Amino acid sequence: MAELQQLQEFEIPTAREALRGNHSALLRVADYCEDNYVQMVNMHMEKVARREIGTLATVQRLPPSQKIIAPESLPPLTPYYRKPLNFGCLDDIGHGIKDSSTQLSRTGTLSRKSIKAPAAPASATLGRAPRIPEPVQPPVVPNGKLSAASSASSLASAGSAEGVGGVSAVKGQAAPPPPPPAASDVFLLPPPLEELSLPPPGKELRPPL
Repeated sequence: MAELQQLQEFEIPTAREALRGNHSALLRVADYCEDNYVQMVNMHMEKVARREIGTLATVQRLPPSQKIIAPESLPPLTPYYRKPLNFGCLDDIGHGIKDSSTQLSRTGTLSRKSIKAPAAPASATLGRAPRIPEPVQPPVVPNGKLSAASSASSLASAGSAEGVGGVSAVKGQAAPPPPPPAASDVFLLPPPLEELSLPPPGKELRPPL
């Protein structure tokens, strides 16, 4: 009983403290070794990098030699000639639709010969002659209602229409000016006194109630 009591009171607690101390000491040794190992690896990598930088930074003296060597014989140059532009060389590329019916799509240009005059109206079916529409008659102003200004404008328009319509005027000669309007058309005379209807003198107008 005395030995068991001695083990419980003295030996077991002292052994437990020794184990704890050894455990903490081993942890400190492991941390120290890890730190030193990482530091040594970093130092080694730095030395290797410095060595590589030194090899790249060393001056390399190349033997003097001619850097550009001219060819012994120049290749023959082809003579230049002007080529016409081909605007349809890329028409077959892509997914578009190519229209080969017009000359522009075939050659890329339009010739003056291909531009035709407007075609005449086609003949009617069943052998009937084509119907030509009748010209519209211009409006006519009744006599006695043509004023001086309208007569001058109509004469000027008639003269311009004759010059445009087909009467070839001689070069260097201008169309004759329109005649001046009559004085009776410009200044109208007052109506006679007989036509004026005046009230009789005996009758007086009564004021409205």
